[in-house]
Amino acid sequence: MNIGKRLRNIRNHRNMTQQELGVKIGIDEKSAGVRIIQYEKGLRSPRKEYVEKISEVLNVMPEAINVPTINNSTDLMHLLFALEEFFDLRITELDNKVCLTFGKEVEPLLSEWYEKNKSLKNSDISEYEYKNWQYNYKRK
Repeated sequence: MNIGKRLRNIRNHRNMTQQELGVKIGIDEKSAGVRIIQYEKGLRSPRKEYVEKISEVLNVMPEAINVPTINNSTDLMHLLFALEEFFDLRITELDNKVCLTFGKEVEPLLSEWYEKNKSLKNSDISEYEYKNWQYNYKRK
């Protein structure tokens, strides 16, 4: 997924048009929608200050917009290799299936995610609430 797809998903989650978002981040009304379309299609990348403005308007963490670009399986594998190096990602086998596990630093984060996901599946929270939690996640 690239920044454009992520931006479109979050903007749609907030029920905002491209035009509305562009205007709210300070782009002149005439070109506001076009600029957001360019971001979403990957024709342009928003500068850091625009990412910050977009995150404020959409009420999400800037990190929710700035996700690594993963367009294919090679990109995914290199992300996993980096996670192995920096976050103690381990590849193992469980019940004849290949599995990924993390070390002590990441385990509590995954447990928190698991509990939130379980709440969604049990209908204790809505899909909207779950997405808001994801888009605004910051380690406590």
